[in-house]
Amino acid sequence: VVLSAVKQAEDGSDLVLRVFNSSDVSVLARIESLIPFERVTRARMDETPLQPVPGGDGARSFSLGLRPCEVATLRVRLEPEADAVA
Repeated sequence: VVLSAVKQAEDGSDLVLRVFNSSDVSVLARIESLIPFERVTRARMDETPLQPVPGGDGARSFSLGLRPCEVATLRVRLEPEADAVA
């Protein structure tokens, strides 16, 4: 799995992550951060939020299932106290 982009969301303070499953089999990727996530949401390519990612709220890691060759867009909000440190 390749992390292909990290950027500020166009409409707010969230970060947008794009990940790509470069293999031809489904995988379960684990995304980790030194800073806890307040919220993690799958999104469309235009950054419109879809459904929450289970396990992402308040944690420093979450798992994400990806189909073969799938590109996934995620909206990530970091814990507020982490913003002040960063």
